Amino acid sequence: MKITFHGGAGEVGRSCIEVKTQEATLLLDCGLKLTPQGSEYPVGVTNYNFDACIISHAHLDHTGGLPLFKHRGMNCPIYCTKTTKEITKILLEDAFKIGKHQGVELVYNAEDIYDSLDVMKLVKPREQGRIFDTHFELIPAGHIPGSTSILLTTQQTSLLYTGDIKLKDTQLMRGAIPKKADVLICEATYGNKEQPNRKQSESILINEIKNTLKRGGCALISAFAVGRMQEILLILSQEHFNVPIYIDGMGKKINRVIKRNPQSIKNYSAFKKALARASEVRSPKARRSLLQRPCIIITTSGMLTGGPIMDYLKHAYANPKHTIFLTGYQGEGTNGRMLLEEGTIMIDGVKKQPLCRVVSLEFSAHADMVELKEIIKRVSPKILILNHGDPEAIKELEKWAKTLDFEVVAAELNKTIEVRE
Repeated sequence: MKITFHGGAGEVGRSCIEVKTQEATLLLDCGLKLTPQGSEYPVGVTNYNFDACIISHAHLDHTGGLPLFKHRGMNCPIYCTKTTKEITKILLEDAFKIGKHQGVELVYNAEDIYDSLDVMKLVKPREQGRIFDTHFELIPAGHIPGSTSILLTTQQTSLLYTGDIKLKDTQLMRGAIPKKADVLICEATYGNKEQPNRKQSESILINEIKNTLKRGGCALISAFAVGRMQEILLILSQEHFNVPIYIDGMGKKINRVIKRNPQSIKNYSAFKKALARASEVRSPKARRSLLQRPCIIITTSGMLTGGPIMDYLKHAYANPKHTIFLTGYQGEGTNGRMLLEEGTIMIDGVKKQPLCRVVSLEFSAHADMVELKEIIKRVSPKILILNHGDPEAIKELEKWAKTLDFEVVAAELNKTIEVRE
Protein backbone atom coordinates (compact mmCIF):
# COMPACT_ATOMS: atom_id res chain seq x y z
CA MET A 1 0.00 0.00 0.00
CA LYS A 2 1.33 3.46 -0.98
CA ILE A 3 -0.02 6.65 0.61
CA THR A 4 0.60 10.12 -0.88
CA PHE A 5 -0.63 13.41 0.59
CA HIS A 6 -1.59 15.98 -2.05
CA GLY A 7 -2.83 18.34 0.68
CA GLY A 8 -3.51 18.49 4.41
CA ALA A 9 0.11 17.65 5.33
CA GLY A 10 1.45 20.05 7.97
CA GLU A 11 -1.58 22.27 7.37
CA VAL A 12 -5.32 22.47 7.94
CA GLY A 13 -7.03 22.58 4.55
CA ARG A 14 -7.14 20.91 1.11
CA SER A 15 -7.23 17.38 2.56
CA CYS A 16 -6.46 14.98 -0.28
CA ILE A 17 -4.85 11.57 0.14
CA GLU A 18 -4.03 9.11 -2.64
CA VAL A 19 -3.95 5.45 -1.58
CA LYS A 20 -2.63 2.79 -3.97
CA THR A 21 -3.22 -0.87 -3.25
CA GLN A 22 -2.17 -3.76 -5.51
CA GLU A 23 -5.28 -3.30 -7.68
CA ALA A 24 -6.89 0.05 -6.82
CA THR A 25 -5.97 3.75 -6.84
CA LEU A 26 -8.21 5.64 -4.42
CA LEU A 27 -8.62 9.25 -3.34
CA LEU A 28 -9.64 10.01 0.24
CA ASP A 29 -11.17 13.50 0.29
CA CYS A 30 -10.49 16.31 -2.16
CA GLY A 31 -10.58 19.69 -0.46
CA LEU A 32 -9.45 23.27 -0.82
CA LYS A 33 -7.71 25.64 1.56
CA LEU A 34 -9.14 29.13 1.98
CA THR A 35 -6.42 31.71 2.63
CA PRO A 36 -6.50 35.54 2.71
CA GLN A 37 -4.77 35.36 -0.71
CA GLY A 38 -7.37 33.02 -2.23
CA SER A 39 -8.09 29.31 -2.61
CA GLU A 40 -5.33 26.69 -2.63
CA TYR A 41 -6.02 23.27 -4.14
CA PRO A 42 -4.32 19.86 -3.83
CA VAL A 43 -0.95 19.68 -5.60
CA GLY A 44 1.18 17.06 -7.31
CA VAL A 45 -1.63 15.09 -8.97
CA THR A 46 -0.54 14.16 -12.48
CA ASN A 47 -3.05 11.43 -13.26
CA TYR A 48 -6.76 11.85 -12.52
CA ASN A 49 -7.70 8.25 -13.39
CA PHE A 50 -8.69 7.19 -9.88
CA ASP A 51 -10.81 4.08 -9.38
CA ALA A 52 -12.85 5.83 -6.69
CA CYS A 53 -12.94 8.86 -4.43
CA ILE A 54 -14.28 8.46 -0.88
CA ILE A 55 -15.38 11.57 1.02
CA SER A 56 -15.28 11.72 4.82
CA HIS A 57 -17.56 14.76 5.23
CA ALA A 58 -18.92 17.84 3.50
CA HIS A 59 -16.70 20.69 4.75
CA LEU A 60 -14.97 22.49 1.87
CA ASP A 61 -11.48 21.65 3.13
CA HIS A 62 -12.46 18.05 2.30
CA THR A 63 -14.75 18.54 -0.76
CA GLY A 64 -13.91 21.92 -2.33
CA GLY A 65 -11.46 20.43 -4.84
CA LEU A 66 -13.96 17.98 -6.36
CA PRO A 67 -15.19 20.32 -9.16
CA LEU A 68 -11.59 21.19 -10.11
CA PHE A 69 -10.61 17.51 -10.29
CA LYS A 70 -13.75 16.86 -12.34
CA HIS A 71 -12.76 19.73 -14.64
CA ARG A 72 -9.33 18.12 -15.05
CA GLY A 73 -10.77 14.76 -16.03
CA MET A 74 -11.50 12.80 -12.86
CA ASN A 75 -14.35 10.50 -13.82
CA CYS A 76 -14.59 7.92 -11.03
CA PRO A 77 -17.49 7.29 -8.63
CA ILE A 78 -17.44 9.39 -5.44
CA TYR A 79 -18.63 7.53 -2.33
CA CYS A 80 -20.14 9.32 0.68
CA THR A 81 -23.17 9.36 2.97
CA LYS A 82 -26.47 10.87 1.79
CA THR A 83 -26.19 13.71 4.32
CA THR A 84 -22.66 14.50 3.10
CA LYS A 85 -23.85 14.69 -0.51
CA GLU A 86 -26.70 17.08 0.34
CA ILE A 87 -24.51 19.38 2.45
CA THR A 88 -21.68 19.29 -0.12
CA LYS A 89 -24.11 20.55 -2.79
CA ILE A 90 -25.07 23.54 -0.61
CA LEU A 91 -21.46 24.41 0.26
CA LEU A 92 -20.08 24.06 -3.29
CA GLU A 93 -22.90 26.18 -4.75
CA ASP A 94 -22.36 28.85 -2.09
CA ALA A 95 -18.57 28.95 -2.62
CA PHE A 96 -19.08 29.29 -6.40
CA LYS A 97 -21.63 32.08 -5.93
CA ILE A 98 -19.33 33.99 -3.55
CA GLY A 99 -16.39 33.56 -5.93
CA LYS A 100 -18.39 35.00 -8.84
CA HIS A 101 -19.68 37.87 -6.69
CA GLN A 102 -16.14 38.76 -5.57
CA GLY A 103 -14.84 38.61 -9.14
CA VAL A 104 -12.42 35.80 -8.31
CA GLU A 105 -10.92 33.96 -11.29
CA LEU A 106 -12.71 30.61 -11.12
CA VAL A 107 -10.79 27.45 -11.98
CA TYR A 108 -13.90 25.41 -12.82
CA ASN A 109 -17.48 26.06 -13.91
CA ALA A 110 -20.91 25.37 -12.42
CA GLU A 111 -21.30 22.24 -14.58
CA ASP A 112 -18.29 20.69 -12.84
CA ILE A 113 -20.11 20.99 -9.50
CA TYR A 114 -23.20 19.17 -10.80
CA ASP A 115 -21.13 16.60 -12.69
CA SER A 116 -19.34 15.82 -9.40
CA LEU A 117 -22.65 15.45 -7.58
CA ASP A 118 -24.01 13.22 -10.36
CA VAL A 119 -21.30 10.58 -9.86
CA MET A 120 -21.76 10.42 -6.08
CA LYS A 121 -22.77 6.98 -4.85
CA LEU A 122 -24.49 6.90 -1.47
CA VAL A 123 -23.20 4.62 1.26
CA LYS A 124 -24.88 4.13 4.63
CA PRO A 125 -22.68 4.46 7.72
CA ARG A 126 -21.21 1.07 8.72
CA GLU A 127 -22.15 -0.38 5.31
CA GLN A 128 -19.30 -2.08 3.44
CA GLY A 129 -18.34 -1.48 -0.17
CA ARG A 130 -15.65 -2.88 -2.43
CA ILE A 131 -13.31 -1.43 -5.05
CA PHE A 132 -11.24 -4.23 -6.67
CA ASP A 133 -9.08 -5.70 -3.87
CA THR A 134 -10.12 -3.09 -1.29
CA HIS A 135 -13.10 -3.23 1.05
CA PHE A 136 -14.19 0.09 2.54
CA GLU A 137 -16.46 1.09 5.39
CA LEU A 138 -17.69 4.52 6.49
CA ILE A 139 -17.71 4.77 10.30
CA PRO A 140 -19.55 7.69 12.03
CA ALA A 141 -16.96 10.27 13.13
CA GLY A 142 -18.97 12.52 15.50
CA HIS A 143 -17.79 15.71 13.72
CA ILE A 144 -20.81 17.06 11.80
CA PRO A 145 -23.98 15.45 10.38
CA GLY A 146 -23.00 12.84 7.80
CA SER A 147 -19.33 12.79 8.80
CA THR A 148 -17.41 9.52 8.79
CA SER A 149 -13.97 8.02 9.19
CA ILE A 150 -12.91 5.72 6.34
CA LEU A 151 -11.68 2.16 6.93
CA LEU A 152 -9.88 0.45 4.03
CA THR A 153 -9.09 -3.26 4.21
CA THR A 154 -7.11 -5.45 1.82
CA GLN A 155 -5.98 -9.04 2.34
CA GLN A 156 -2.60 -7.73 3.47
CA THR A 157 -3.38 -4.65 5.60
CA SER A 158 -5.97 -2.21 6.98
CA LEU A 159 -6.01 1.59 7.09
CA LEU A 160 -8.23 3.91 9.14
CA TYR A 161 -8.44 7.56 8.04
CA THR A 162 -10.13 9.56 10.80
CA GLY A 163 -11.21 12.48 8.62
CA ASP A 164 -12.29 15.10 11.15
CA ILE A 165 -13.28 13.29 14.33
CA LYS A 166 -14.78 13.93 17.78
CA LEU A 167 -14.65 11.26 20.48
CA LYS A 168 -16.91 12.88 23.07
CA ASP A 169 -20.65 13.33 22.61
CA THR A 170 -21.85 16.88 21.93
CA GLN A 171 -25.44 18.13 22.07
CA LEU A 172 -25.77 17.41 18.34
CA MET A 173 -23.54 14.42 17.61
CA ARG A 174 -22.76 11.07 19.15
CA GLY A 175 -19.01 10.61 19.67
CA ALA A 176 -17.00 8.35 17.36
CA ILE A 177 -16.12 4.74 18.16
CA PRO A 178 -12.98 4.12 16.07
CA LYS A 179 -12.01 0.64 14.87
CA LYS A 180 -8.57 -0.96 15.11
CA ALA A 181 -6.31 -0.83 12.03
CA ASP A 182 -2.70 -1.47 10.99
CA VAL A 183 -2.28 2.08 9.68
CA LEU A 184 -3.95 5.13 11.22
CA ILE A 185 -4.07 8.48 9.41
CA CYS A 186 -5.13 10.79 12.22
CA GLU A 187 -6.12 14.44 12.20
CA ALA A 188 -4.10 16.68 14.56
CA THR A 189 -6.03 19.96 14.50
CA TYR A 190 -5.86 20.21 18.31
CA GLY A 191 -2.76 18.04 18.75
CA ASN A 192 -1.30 20.53 21.22
CA LYS A 193 -4.41 21.94 22.85
CA GLU A 194 -6.94 20.87 25.44
CA GLN A 195 -10.40 22.34 24.91
CA PRO A 196 -12.29 24.16 27.68
CA ASN A 197 -14.88 22.23 29.68
CA ARG A 198 -17.93 21.95 27.41
CA LYS A 199 -20.58 22.25 30.14
CA GLN A 200 -18.82 25.36 31.46
CA SER A 201 -18.85 26.96 27.99
CA GLU A 202 -22.58 26.16 27.68
CA SER A 203 -23.27 27.82 31.08
CA ILE A 204 -21.27 30.92 30.13
CA LEU A 205 -23.23 31.20 26.87
CA ILE A 206 -26.59 30.99 28.65
CA ASN A 207 -25.59 33.44 31.42
CA GLU A 208 -24.14 35.97 28.97
CA ILE A 209 -27.34 35.80 26.90
CA LYS A 210 -29.45 36.37 30.03
CA ASN A 211 -27.33 39.41 30.99
CA THR A 212 -27.67 40.82 27.46
CA LEU A 213 -31.45 40.43 27.50
CA LYS A 214 -31.68 42.02 30.99
CA ARG A 215 -30.05 45.19 29.72
CA GLY A 216 -32.49 45.30 26.79
CA GLY A 217 -30.03 44.10 24.16
CA CYS A 218 -29.92 41.39 21.51
CA ALA A 219 -27.67 38.33 21.59
CA LEU A 220 -26.08 38.04 18.14
CA ILE A 221 -24.61 34.54 17.88
CA SER A 222 -22.22 34.04 15.00
CA ALA A 223 -22.14 30.33 14.08
CA PHE A 224 -20.99 28.02 11.30
CA ALA A 225 -23.95 26.84 9.20
CA VAL A 226 -23.02 23.16 9.46
CA GLY A 227 -23.11 21.71 12.95
CA ARG A 228 -22.52 24.82 15.04
CA MET A 229 -25.87 26.55 14.51
CA GLN A 230 -27.66 23.30 15.38
CA GLU A 231 -25.43 22.74 18.45
CA ILE A 232 -26.25 26.25 19.72
CA LEU A 233 -29.99 25.70 19.16
CA LEU A 234 -29.84 22.54 21.27
CA ILE A 235 -27.91 24.31 24.06
CA LEU A 236 -30.49 27.13 24.12
CA SER A 237 -33.39 24.66 24.18
CA GLN A 238 -32.34 23.58 27.69
CA GLU A 239 -33.22 27.02 29.03
CA HIS A 240 -36.50 28.89 28.83
CA PHE A 241 -35.99 32.33 27.26
CA ASN A 242 -38.96 34.70 27.20
CA VAL A 243 -37.78 36.32 23.97
CA PRO A 244 -37.91 35.26 20.31
CA ILE A 245 -35.08 33.11 18.91
CA TYR A 246 -34.31 33.73 15.23
CA ILE A 247 -32.18 31.74 12.78
CA ASP A 248 -30.74 33.30 9.64
CA GLY A 249 -28.28 32.50 6.87
CA MET A 250 -27.19 29.25 5.25
CA GLY A 251 -27.83 27.28 8.44
CA LYS A 252 -31.54 27.29 7.51
CA LYS A 253 -30.73 25.05 4.51
CA ILE A 254 -28.61 22.75 6.67
CA ASN A 255 -31.50 22.41 9.14
CA ARG A 256 -33.66 21.17 6.27
CA VAL A 257 -31.00 18.59 5.30
CA ILE A 258 -31.07 17.27 8.88
CA LYS A 259 -34.88 17.09 8.77
CA ARG A 260 -34.55 14.83 5.70
CA ASN A 261 -31.82 12.78 7.41
CA PRO A 262 -32.86 12.48 11.07
CA GLN A 263 -30.49 9.54 11.63
CA SER A 264 -27.50 11.83 10.99
CA ILE A 265 -27.63 13.36 14.49
CA LYS A 266 -27.75 12.03 18.07
CA ASN A 267 -31.29 12.99 19.09
CA TYR A 268 -33.59 14.15 16.31
CA SER A 269 -36.63 14.64 18.54
CA ALA A 270 -34.65 17.08 20.77
CA PHE A 271 -33.48 18.91 17.64
CA LYS A 272 -37.04 19.09 16.28
CA LYS A 273 -38.23 20.68 19.55
CA ALA A 274 -35.32 23.16 19.53
CA LEU A 275 -36.13 24.10 15.93
CA ALA A 276 -39.83 24.57 16.73
CA ARG A 277 -38.83 27.16 19.34
CA ALA A 278 -37.03 29.29 16.71
CA SER A 279 -38.27 31.33 13.75
CA GLU A 280 -36.54 31.70 10.40
CA VAL A 281 -35.73 35.22 9.23
CA ARG A 282 -37.39 35.31 5.81
CA SER A 283 -36.18 38.62 4.42
CA PRO A 284 -33.05 40.79 4.70
CA LYS A 285 -35.38 43.78 5.24
CA ALA A 286 -36.53 42.30 8.55
CA ARG A 287 -33.04 42.23 10.08
CA ARG A 288 -32.78 45.80 11.29
CA SER A 289 -36.21 45.77 12.95
CA LEU A 290 -35.33 42.61 14.95
CA LEU A 291 -32.68 44.60 16.82
CA GLN A 292 -35.29 47.02 18.21
CA ARG A 293 -36.23 44.70 21.08
CA PRO A 294 -34.47 41.95 23.05
CA CYS A 295 -34.06 38.69 21.12
CA ILE A 296 -31.57 35.95 20.25
CA ILE A 297 -30.29 35.70 16.67
CA ILE A 298 -28.17 32.75 15.47
CA THR A 299 -26.67 33.36 12.06
CA THR A 300 -23.73 32.90 9.69
CA SER A 301 -20.92 33.37 8.98
CA GLY A 302 -19.01 31.86 11.87
CA MET A 303 -15.90 33.99 11.26
CA LEU A 304 -17.74 37.26 10.42
CA THR A 305 -16.46 37.08 6.83
CA GLY A 306 -19.88 37.76 5.30
CA GLY A 307 -23.44 36.53 5.53
CA PRO A 308 -26.33 38.07 7.49
CA ILE A 309 -24.21 38.59 10.63
CA MET A 310 -22.59 41.58 8.90
CA ASP A 311 -26.03 43.14 8.27
CA TYR A 312 -26.86 42.82 11.96
CA LEU A 313 -23.46 44.12 13.08
CA LYS A 314 -23.84 47.20 10.90
CA HIS A 315 -26.73 48.27 13.12
CA ALA A 316 -25.62 46.70 16.41
CA TYR A 317 -21.86 47.28 16.76
CA ALA A 318 -22.17 50.78 18.28
CA ASN A 319 -24.76 49.83 20.92
CA PRO A 320 -23.33 48.61 24.28
CA LYS A 321 -26.64 46.85 25.06
CA HIS A 322 -25.97 44.17 22.45
CA THR A 323 -23.54 41.21 22.60
CA ILE A 324 -21.80 39.50 19.70
CA PHE A 325 -20.91 35.86 20.40
CA LEU A 326 -18.13 34.06 18.52
CA THR A 327 -18.66 30.31 18.86
CA GLY A 328 -15.76 28.71 17.02
CA TYR A 329 -12.31 28.95 15.48
CA GLN A 330 -11.49 32.31 13.88
CA GLY A 331 -9.17 31.82 10.90
CA GLU A 332 -6.19 33.99 10.07
CA GLY A 333 -7.15 37.13 8.14
CA THR A 334 -10.84 36.94 9.09
CA ASN A 335 -12.97 39.65 10.65
CA GLY A 336 -13.50 37.42 13.67
CA ARG A 337 -9.75 37.04 14.27
CA MET A 338 -9.28 40.81 13.94
CA LEU A 339 -12.07 41.41 16.46
CA LEU A 340 -10.39 39.09 18.99
CA GLU A 341 -6.84 40.36 18.47
CA GLU A 342 -7.35 44.07 17.78
CA GLY A 343 -10.87 44.78 19.05
CA THR A 344 -11.81 46.14 15.61
CA ILE A 345 -13.96 44.93 12.75
CA MET A 346 -14.40 45.78 9.05
CA ILE A 347 -17.92 46.93 8.20
CA ASP A 348 -18.57 48.00 4.60
CA GLY A 349 -14.82 48.38 4.06
CA VAL A 350 -14.34 50.67 7.06
CA LYS A 351 -12.54 49.63 10.27
CA LYS A 352 -14.84 50.11 13.27
CA GLN A 353 -14.39 49.67 17.00
CA PRO A 354 -17.47 47.90 18.39
CA LEU A 355 -19.04 49.24 21.57
CA CYS A 356 -21.18 46.12 21.96
CA ARG A 357 -19.94 43.35 24.23
CA VAL A 358 -17.86 40.60 22.58
CA VAL A 359 -17.86 37.06 24.00
CA SER A 360 -15.74 34.28 22.49
CA LEU A 361 -16.53 30.64 23.31
CA GLU A 362 -15.32 27.34 21.93
CA PHE A 363 -17.72 24.57 20.89
CA SER A 364 -15.29 22.64 18.73
CA ALA A 365 -16.40 19.66 16.65
CA HIS A 366 -12.82 18.32 16.61
CA ALA A 367 -11.14 15.99 19.08
CA ASP A 368 -8.78 17.86 21.39
CA MET A 369 -5.33 16.66 22.47
CA VAL A 370 -6.74 14.34 25.16
CA GLU A 371 -9.28 12.77 22.76
CA LEU A 372 -6.69 12.37 19.98
CA LYS A 373 -4.38 10.46 22.32
CA GLU A 374 -7.30 8.23 23.30
CA ILE A 375 -8.17 7.58 19.63
CA ILE A 376 -4.56 6.63 18.85
CA LYS A 377 -4.40 4.27 21.84
CA ARG A 378 -7.73 2.64 20.91
CA VAL A 379 -6.81 2.07 17.26
CA SER A 380 -3.36 0.83 18.33
CA PRO A 381 -1.84 0.93 14.82
CA LYS A 382 1.52 -0.38 13.63
CA ILE A 383 2.01 2.92 11.78
CA LEU A 384 0.57 6.31 12.80
CA ILE A 385 0.49 9.09 10.20
CA LEU A 386 -0.40 12.59 11.45
CA ASN A 387 -2.07 15.10 9.14
CA HIS A 388 -4.63 17.95 9.18
CA GLY A 389 -2.85 20.12 11.73
CA ASP A 390 -0.46 23.05 11.99
CA PRO A 391 3.22 22.04 12.31
CA GLU A 392 3.27 22.88 16.06
CA ALA A 393 0.19 20.72 16.77
CA ILE A 394 1.59 17.80 14.76
CA LYS A 395 5.02 18.10 16.42
CA GLU A 396 3.51 17.97 19.92
CA LEU A 397 1.34 14.92 19.15
CA GLU A 398 4.22 13.22 17.31
CA LYS A 399 6.51 13.69 20.33
CA TRP A 400 3.95 11.98 22.60
CA ALA A 401 3.17 9.18 20.10
CA LYS A 402 6.86 8.30 19.76
CA THR A 403 6.82 7.12 23.38
CA LEU A 404 4.44 4.34 22.28
CA ASP A 405 5.27 1.10 20.54
CA PHE A 406 4.68 1.92 16.87
CA GLU A 407 6.11 3.87 13.94
CA VAL A 408 5.09 7.56 13.81
CA VAL A 409 5.19 9.68 10.64
CA ALA A 410 4.28 13.34 10.12
CA ALA A 411 2.72 13.55 6.65
CA GLU A 412 4.64 15.65 4.11
CA LEU A 413 3.23 17.18 0.95
CA ASN A 414 3.72 14.90 -2.09
CA LYS A 415 5.90 12.46 -0.16
CA THR A 416 4.81 8.83 -0.56
CA ILE A 417 4.70 6.56 2.47
CA GLU A 418 5.08 2.90 1.58
CA VAL A 419 3.43 0.38 3.88
CA ARG A 420 5.14 -3.00 3.65
CA GLU A 421 2.43 -5.63 3.69
